[in-house]
Amino acid sequence: MKKKWIIILISILFSSCEKGDDSIIKRNSNGLLSRILISGELYQEFTYTNSGLIYEEKSWGTYIKYTYNSDNQLERQDYYIDPALYSSSMQVITEAQKRKEWANPNNVPKSVTNTYSYPKTGQFIERYVDRTNGTQSYAKYELNEKGLVSKQIFYDDDKPTGYIDYLYDGQGNLTRKMHYFISADGKSYLSNETEYEFDNKRNPYFPFKKLLNPGLYTNLNNITKETYTLYGELPVEIERVQITTHTYEYNESGYPIKVDGIWVYEY
Repeated sequence: MKKKWIIILISILFSSCEKGDDSIIKRNSNGLLSRILISGELYQEFTYTNSGLIYEEKSWGTYIKYTYNSDNQLERQDYYIDPALYSSSMQVITEAQKRKEWANPNNVPKSVTNTYSYPKTGQFIERYVDRTNGTQSYAKYELNEKGLVSKQIFYDDDKPTGYIDYLYDGQGNLTRKMHYFISADGKSYLSNETEYEFDNKRNPYFPFKKLLNPGLYTNLNNITKETYTLYGELPVEIERVQITTHTYEYNESGYPIKVDGIWVYEY
């Protein structure tokens, strides 16, 4: 499960309707995930808009704020990430450890801003990534007939460099994800794929579905097994097929309250 948060953090380093404080739901009892704890210690906290959309993600090293347009479509993501999370400098890490309060826009620099556009055709969505180091990137999301992301294409200097294909079951759960890279001669090569299995209970991250991150944030149910397969030439010490399983304890409403015996979910 810890691997999940690392993947999410790495992946993000690739006219708005701003919500004010009066539109935010904090602690709640309506099925919205409020807090995650490890060994009794608060690890992550979430707030939501009155429409039940994720508004803030808070942790010690990362603060993320989401802005939506008048149609409740994701319009902007602002990421504030403590440099210590990806620094090899002991001085940076030591200074970061002195900070007692969690990351917020006042004590951690902004690292990435994602902005989204929704062409009137409704067949695809565009994402523009601006990083504070001056680099930019662009991606396009293609949608299937149910409005789910079926393909994500990555671009560099207006040329496609890779893409991800997404397949779903009848419930809208992501069952297979295939990641391809595109070589300089325009040929596509399968780099890796992941297959998923699920329980029949409620996924607490389903209210995050507007974030255009197929899988954990869009599944109706909870992932119980992930089979990750690597392709191409690999060092002998790396396993080509890697399997991860997850276990859950649930509340009376069918939401997980404990994951993998470690992560405690509060609503």
